Amino acid sequence: MSKLYIDYKCTLWSRIHFDNKEDLNDCIEKIKNQGYIPSTFSEDDGVSQFEDLADTAEFISPNENDGQSTIECCIGNKIVWDNSYESELKDKLD
Repeated sequence: MSKLYIDYKCTLWSRIHFDNKEDLNDCIEKIKNQGYIPSTFSEDDGVSQFEDLADTAEFISPNENDGQSTIECCIGNKIVWDNSYESELKDKLD
């Protein structure tokens, strides 16, 4: 039986936990002065835990995603519908 599913894109806040203030301050400096992205930090940077804050998830529209899809309906590995501008235009032309 094929897998039937819908994928969607959203923004989500994540939290990084530290056990001491020095490690936190070091990571702040890396972000501010060296352009680090928080998701690249690891235990080597003093991270004790990563946590996704699920209650902060917000749907993204195609308008906020350069016209690219933010909803994809799939059967198996095949996308059968999406909400991209290109897909919406094709539907109007058909």
